Amino acid sequence: MPSYTPGLEWPRSDGDQTTWPSGDELKPSTSSNWWKKCEAPHDKIELYEAKIGKLVADKLGIKAASYRMPLPPGYALFEHHKPQPGGGERVDTYLRGCPHIGRRQFRSTNEFQPHVLWLMDTSKPLGDHTTCACIYNNSSEAAKAKKAGHGTGTPTAGVKRPAGGASPTKRQKKAATDPVDDEFDGKSGIIPERALDMKTHRRFRKGELVWFRVQTINPPASASSTSSSKTSLPPITHWPGLVANIVTKARSDPSAANVAGASLSTAWSIVGGKVPEALQTARTTYTYEYHVRPLGLFNPASEVVETSDNLLPWAMGKELLGGPKGWDMLGKEGTRILQEGVAKELEQDKLNGVSMPTDEQGWDERWRNNWAQRWGFKEKPLAWDLAAFRLSLGLKIAVNITNCWTQTDKIDLIPGADINPEDLQAITAQRKTLYQGLWWGGERLWLEDMVRLKRKRGDLPSEDLGEPSEAGALGRAVMFKIRMITLEISPDSTPEQHSWRCLLYGDVFEVVNYQSDKPATWVIAQNGTEESLTLTHPAAKGYSYHQLNDAGSEVTVDIMDVAGRIYHDLLEPTTQKWFTSTSLSNESNRTRTPPGDVAQALAGLKPGSTVESKSERWKEDLFTIVTQSNKLAENQMRKFYMRLVNPAVATTNTAAANGGVTDGDVAMRESTNGAGASQ
Repeated sequence: MPSYTPGLEWPRSDGDQTTWPSGDELKPSTSSNWWKKCEAPHDKIELYEAKIGKLVADKLGIKAASYRMPLPPGYALFEHHKPQPGGGERVDTYLRGCPHIGRRQFRSTNEFQPHVLWLMDTSKPLGDHTTCACIYNNSSEAAKAKKAGHGTGTPTAGVKRPAGGASPTKRQKKAATDPVDDEFDGKSGIIPERALDMKTHRRFRKGELVWFRVQTINPPASASSTSSSKTSLPPITHWPGLVANIVTKARSDPSAANVAGASLSTAWSIVGGKVPEALQTARTTYTYEYHVRPLGLFNPASEVVETSDNLLPWAMGKELLGGPKGWDMLGKEGTRILQEGVAKELEQDKLNGVSMPTDEQGWDERWRNNWAQRWGFKEKPLAWDLAAFRLSLGLKIAVNITNCWTQTDKIDLIPGADINPEDLQAITAQRKTLYQGLWWGGERLWLEDMVRLKRKRGDLPSEDLGEPSEAGALGRAVMFKIRMITLEISPDSTPEQHSWRCLLYGDVFEVVNYQSDKPATWVIAQNGTEESLTLTHPAAKGYSYHQLNDAGSEVTVDIMDVAGRIYHDLLEPTTQKWFTSTSLSNESNRTRTPPGDVAQALAGLKPGSTVESKSERWKEDLFTIVTQSNKLAENQMRKFYMRLVNPAVATTNTAAANGGVTDGDVAMRESTNGAGASQ
């Protein structure tokens, strides 16, 4: 380890240890955020010491074989641990100690360097942070550049949504700015997860709700129908789960094109590392291994590992497990299984002389031991009764998740940024806030994403956006590329009561047949090697996107107008194993199913209204969405169980804890009834 460079000493420091995390903040937790101090030897400590040393040495004209300078007195590096939905955690590193700025403080050496120079300049008062050039002095040029960019462009005045929801609405567009930060984020303010998603074009994203294929579980003949309907119970072919982690797998292939390798190499550079030798070769291909946590009250550490070709978007639910009718039947089947199971349970208790619990803890243990054990997904063979009961629980949890939404990764703007006065006033008065992403209907949306709108092409105003380019465009999706995400106070708010709306700003497109003599405004699939985050987005094979608004304007839509993400290659035989394809032989198609309207809508070939998110409940973050969705589903099911096993106990007022649901049987059936249509 190199020694500290001679002559590099701090003339002063504003470091204050009272700004460090303390007490319960330093206690590891799986349910809340916590901090851990970095102790030497540590790669981030060495990085800071080396970069600080080089910066100061260069300023002082000191030449040395290596550069190293300790952190200023009163400063220390801390890891911030944040639990993620479905397990795992996100870890970010912050330099703490500055008494003049916020709680998390410096995120990188690049952010800290101007503060280093301020500490070294003894001509500037230590108590006057306004003389520092770092981004945390709101009046500094660095702060203006850092905060005003963030890859979103400069916001301009918002447009009120017309009465009756007649969006999208046009407005004038202002050019975007996107300064470069060369260490952790790649692009200024762009979080690594967003950079990776946009650069690698991964079909699914961390935290998203998906379906994974299971070995088909057929219903027994005795359970072919549980109602007056003559329709048979559907076999269980897929299971819902949350993407907990994504692992990249590299494979050397001398004959393969380097599209994936170039894309991943760029992504690696974004998050701050030297591109490995394996990525510098021209013949390496990459696949993504998705670690999925099954829903249904299983062990939270239980994961199913799949590649993307064995996964389907959650929105495909309308065509899985028998569709809405099949989901309703599965809900009723889950009710039957629990009712008959409890009857046998009570009979066995009577034979064995087992008495009922006398307190809440006892009832919880009985429920958990008999029906809600958190075993691993593959620990027990999934016979029909067990699978159908746990699946109905998993479906209820999934539907709860898709009913919720939230914004993520707030973008801060400060007075003095290069935006128009009206927007600046709205932001500083906390009437408008900017964000990088959204959780919407179980899907992760980012700035620069292309999403499907619920509106049909024929519903769009021709006077603003022109006539359809071709007759077939009327029967396909309307697409929207997100440039800016805002949360704004609604025009109908009053001083006594504020209401809010989430608006998206960007460009609107129609899906048309591919034409070689395309206008310059058409967006055609590229090879994935672009260096900018403003990427072109591929359309389904044989199609392209035609921009409807002119280049000098943009469109405003309400988040409620968004149907969901697009999966342009969902029907390609090389990217999935579920749908038939004309390019496959009859033998290869034998175990596949023909794609219906939902699958075609997700690829952009049918209107967004065919399958759309109906998220209505705003929550603070995804962690809250997932934990509350699990808790609500289990509370409802437990209430129904209590009513079956001991009606006297079940009549106590627990509606508040159950989200207002008091009838467990109804809750059980509602867990699946119509859920296939919720996306």
